[in-house]
Amino acid sequence: VDAAVMERSLNELVRRHEILRVRFVLREEGPVQLVETDAPIQFTVTDLSSLEPDAREKTGLHIALETVREPFDLNAGPVLRGRLIRLATTDHLLCIPMHHVVSDGFTGSILLDDLVAIYDNFAAEKPGGLPDLALHFTDYAAWERHYMDGPRLEEQLNYWRSVLQNAPSSLDLPTDVAGSFDSDRRGYVRSIVIPDDLLGRLQSLAQTNGTTLFTVLAAALRVLLYRWSGQADFLLGTLVSNRSRTGTERLIGCFVNPLPLRNPVAGVQSAMTLLDKEKKAVMDGFAHQDCPFALIVKDLNPERTSNDNPLFNVALLFQNFPAIARSGCYFEAEQIDFDTQVALLDLRFIAMETSGGLQLSCEYKAARFSEDTVDTLLQGYAEVLRTVERDPARVVDDIELPQRLTEQAVAARARDHRRTIAIAASFTSQPIEERLNLLLTELEMSYRVTFTAHHDVLGQLLDPTSAIRASDGFAVVLLRLEDGTNSKLADDLITALREAETGQVPVILCFCPESRGAGLNANSREGFYRSLEAKVADAFANSKMVCVVPSAETLDLYPTEEYEASARQRRNGVPYTEDFFSALGTMLVRRIWGLSENRYKVIAIEADQVLWKGRWAEDGRVTVDEPRRLLQNSLIEQRNAGMLLCLCSRNSEKDIQASFDSDSDPAMPLRRGDMAANAINDRTYAENLNELAGELGMGLDRFIFLHTDEAECLRVEASCPEVLTLQMPTDPDAVRPWLKHVWAFDLCNRARRESGADLRDQNRSV
Repeated sequence: VDAAVMERSLNELVRRHEILRVRFVLREEGPVQLVETDAPIQFTVTDLSSLEPDAREKTGLHIALETVREPFDLNAGPVLRGRLIRLATTDHLLCIPMHHVVSDGFTGSILLDDLVAIYDNFAAEKPGGLPDLALHFTDYAAWERHYMDGPRLEEQLNYWRSVLQNAPSSLDLPTDVAGSFDSDRRGYVRSIVIPDDLLGRLQSLAQTNGTTLFTVLAAALRVLLYRWSGQADFLLGTLVSNRSRTGTERLIGCFVNPLPLRNPVAGVQSAMTLLDKEKKAVMDGFAHQDCPFALIVKDLNPERTSNDNPLFNVALLFQNFPAIARSGCYFEAEQIDFDTQVALLDLRFIAMETSGGLQLSCEYKAARFSEDTVDTLLQGYAEVLRTVERDPARVVDDIELPQRLTEQAVAARARDHRRTIAIAASFTSQPIEERLNLLLTELEMSYRVTFTAHHDVLGQLLDPTSAIRASDGFAVVLLRLEDGTNSKLADDLITALREAETGQVPVILCFCPESRGAGLNANSREGFYRSLEAKVADAFANSKMVCVVPSAETLDLYPTEEYEASARQRRNGVPYTEDFFSALGTMLVRRIWGLSENRYKVIAIEADQVLWKGRWAEDGRVTVDEPRRLLQNSLIEQRNAGMLLCLCSRNSEKDIQASFDSDSDPAMPLRRGDMAANAINDRTYAENLNELAGELGMGLDRFIFLHTDEAECLRVEASCPEVLTLQMPTDPDAVRPWLKHVWAFDLCNRARRESGADLRDQNRSV
């Protein structure tokens, strides 16, 4: 190969295909493609012919890998580079990295065909140029933007909205390594080959059922992933070539479009039934393949991190593009198998027909999975395919996986187990997930959030096998009363909650405010709904398993002036603003924390400046003003709910007694006899807290300490970090809101914890 001719040929290739001369510049309205008139490529020649024969190819492949890994600058360009590695006089590696934004699987064969023709002409000293193209990818991109707009776009988006409503954002896979490694793109590929005879039978199965080999592969993969992960509903990604428009067959560019395919698995159904459903999912999805994936994501706005792929983290590709090989007058070229050691999805399965059978490959993230697990996963895939072909009537739950894969999944689930917060709602409630996960992480509470199909909340409460009843953490019901059509909704709800109350999972019912335009006039409507909420709340006021949160309580604790969503969001079934979902999520985590994590049993109080204003020793009298009377009444409520009150003071016993005795009217609600224990002396607060802990037989992690002095609070925090140390505000106007926002003072369902059913210990043992 003549390096100079090759460089000239590649530059002519770039001139011929406009998309290879494009830069992508970020503007206010988004990225814009700018076509450069002249964009010479970066071309490098590396000569390894002087190395020992055994070292040449190994070194050449290493250099090729480094060439691929070099990042692109889409703003400055170019989007294509070239490198020629000379191994010997007649043996070369040609590396042509292209950014995926301008290339797809079909691009390789088109590029090589053009390159060989151009090189032949230049080498023979003929005019090198091929006939100019009548259509460029930049034209196609502009046409697609115009074509997929207005009613046509809305019709496509309506389909995807209906299919993807409430879809999980990812498949929860049993990884080999704990933790999140979204930013780690290291990946490898493992492969097996399905023999020709089995491939033929799979093709016959597809033909008999009026479908394609891809559909059979997708159904079998769905069975494998369901049996391995235990997750029935997930999106399986794939790619469509999207080269149906005349003139696109010979264009370089990224025409492929990702599609998320949804087909929830029912373990009791047969493999054939699942295959029939997969056939429909594939046909419907491909019938709506023209809608750009980016517009689907933009419309649905799914929850995601900055690094993960939206909507799906596992995909299946069926590669049927032409082989990349060509013989010219001056050289012969073929593509070599080359692992770029990069994975953008957790798992990407690739099927390709070869002369020896069907090659099944799996590209995987090395930070999540081991080579052995992926090899076993591929073997399991092959076994599922054999079972589906041999016995399509087999029930999905009876299809076996390799023992090692089952053991790996069990070990991963045990290692990563997080209790489930299962949410059923009468409306689309997924926007609450972000706030929940944020607070759960901040509070180091190990839960995962799942959502059930919305609307039928009563049925889910009544069904002991439903997702919310089967949860091992909490069942959450988010209910907007106006969503119910039954005039006896409150009675039916009480009946359903009574049934759920007999289970093992605590139920939190959060009433949500009604829309301002829902029936009745404003005052009558509010009174009507509040009375229904009160009826349900009263029915479970003393329940140990059901916690009812009225809508007014959420809005009182977390005021949200504009809680109603925009008209567009409401059309998509989302009734509330992000602010309200944030408030609702905070309220929900607060209740969960109170039921499972709040283990505080003792409130230790410094009397001076906390229970009353002033010090007896200095003034000869003390005053109980309105804020401190409010605090004392709150402490009495805590005592009545089971908390132990203690005095922890550096004052004298005589002065404390005089302070209590100095005022016998209701201005001093709290009495010395309300205290379960006392530590009153001139020792440090830390010493007194330890003394109280010993006297009461409790750990310091059960104590709350109240004081108004910041320095004293800091000293207690340093000496007794297990104690929850709270600095009470000195501003009288701040006491009431402060009391309202101390989660540890919440009285909701404290009776359950006092009954001996400690949810945190119970759930942790699970």
